[in-house]
Amino acid sequence: MGWIKPICSVRAVSAVGAALALFALAPAGAAALPPENDDYLKSTRIADAGGRVPRQVVKDRKDTREATTQTDLFSPQTGGGPEGTRCREAAFGKTVWYDLHPDQYGTAEIQTAGFDAAIVVYEFDPRSSRIKGAVQCSNEAGLTEDMFLKVKKGGYYTIQIGGVDSGGGPAAGDLQFNFQFFADRDRDGIFDPLDRCPTEAGVNAAGGCPPELRSRPLLSATPVPGGVILRSLSVSAPRGARVLVRCRRGCSLRSARTAGTVRFSDLRGRMLRAGAVLEVLVTKRGSIGNHFSYEISNGNFRRVDRCLKPGSTKPRKRCT
Repeated sequence: MGWIKPICSVRAVSAVGAALALFALAPAGAAALPPENDDYLKSTRIADAGGRVPRQVVKDRKDTREATTQTDLFSPQTGGGPEGTRCREAAFGKTVWYDLHPDQYGTAEIQTAGFDAAIVVYEFDPRSSRIKGAVQCSNEAGLTEDMFLKVKKGGYYTIQIGGVDSGGGPAAGDLQFNFQFFADRDRDGIFDPLDRCPTEAGVNAAGGCPPELRSRPLLSATPVPGGVILRSLSVSAPRGARVLVRCRRGCSLRSARTAGTVRFSDLRGRMLRAGAVLEVLVTKRGSIGNHFSYEISNGNFRRVDRCLKPGSTKPRKRCT
């Protein structure tokens, strides 16, 4: 079963996975009983056979008419404190519980239907089972709830669902619980199935990949025997970018922040011999940079364009 809520001999014993829809309604004529996840320490764990949060829709169904509200979350022992029974101004009761331990960053969608319910999500300590605090709650008027919850990789969450008390006692009945998880490994707000670069933070305009800098270098040189003499070098780059100029032979490192065109006038008149390579790197935090290399030959040069992954100065043919 993997992780559980460890209070002496009490264990969380039920689990619901992607391919399983539980129908825990009592058969006709049977004695009504509380649902098996009525108690906090017996929360239903949302996990597949491998212990991961399922990527498919999870469906569960519970009859909450005989559900209770605990005066102590660690009952039959003590020390857990009473259940919380409020979501903002709404009071609720007759609760059931589900546990969630995400293997990736992402967003969980939690839906309920059947009667007016409140959803509260807490973080808890897996070693002591103690609730650390509420993360989010939802209570909209009507018979359905739909909560979107951002979750952390490796976090421990417990989901409490209860019927809203509008003055005549907590609502109860046949609760339909739906759950779906949308992984977002790079935490850029674009879910992995829609993200062209799921492990690198990006933007919608680039399909989830980092934005690519649009810079333009301009170099002019006079051919001479054995190489070229530089006449001018300028680089147009976006605001906040950094421009680096370096040579494998024949010149020193230069750098400048830019918001337009940077001119390297101090390189004017510099002799670059055949075999030298002049490099121009344009970088910006969180963006795909540009790498331009000028390969010097006898009286000429050839430019080769490459890209730079965010945070890297190693030129590549492809960065997405």
